Amino acid sequence: MDMTEAFDLIDTVPDVKLPQDNSIHFGHRTLDGKEIYYLTNQTNQTQVITPEFRVTNMLPELWLPTTGERRVLPDFDIREQVTAVPMMLEPYESVFVVFRTPLDTPISTSISTNYPKLALLANVNSPWKVNFNASQRGPKEQVEFSELIDLGNFTAMAKVKINGKYAGGLWTPPYQLDISDLVMPGENELEIEIVNTWVNRIIGDMNLPESQRKIWTVVNPYNADTPLQPSGLIGPVSIFSASY
Repeated sequence: MDMTEAFDLIDTVPDVKLPQDNSIHFGHRTLDGKEIYYLTNQTNQTQVITPEFRVTNMLPELWLPTTGERRVLPDFDIREQVTAVPMMLEPYESVFVVFRTPLDTPISTSISTNYPKLALLANVNSPWKVNFNASQRGPKEQVEFSELIDLGNFTAMAKVKINGKYAGGLWTPPYQLDISDLVMPGENELEIEIVNTWVNRIIGDMNLPESQRKIWTVVNPYNADTPLQPSGLIGPVSIFSASY
């Protein structure tokens, strides 16, 4: 018999039942009576899935490694040896699902409660005052942009401040931070610091005389005609509300 038949014979279900296309990878660790699962979306598409964890009678929690946010996933379904949890993973997103609290009563299954729909409050459309790093040959004077090119993200890492207070860092979808405790009625100040990759700087140097180039690398796959990569704060910047 094959392995599937052998496991069926001894009534052993998968540690986590996931889509068979290998789009979602996982890891699992048991620690002090807690079951800790790590899920990672290996695609560039949002994945809506219902993994079946080989855990019963425990409450699933979502832990986000990018922000430190932890919250209960209130909608799930306990089925004999497993707990099915509706989930949504953004492109290349990785999360932890932690079971650590005993539960006596199963709850209904619906992804709408686990991932409430965001309500758009505002788009930040006012002119952006942009400062570049002059030491890296950026403009010395502040530059004002009337709008951001509307692609819905940024490259490559960002730090966000609201009214001078640090809200968190971002480097992967869904590019969202909780700013509930930082905003106030009236006018607020939003500051976003972007760190880019150096690909475009390399391409830019290749367009200069060799004596003026300041960047070098052992392996350089780029040349003066290589298309530039999307870079900087590409936008849009939006504010949403959600109730959990």
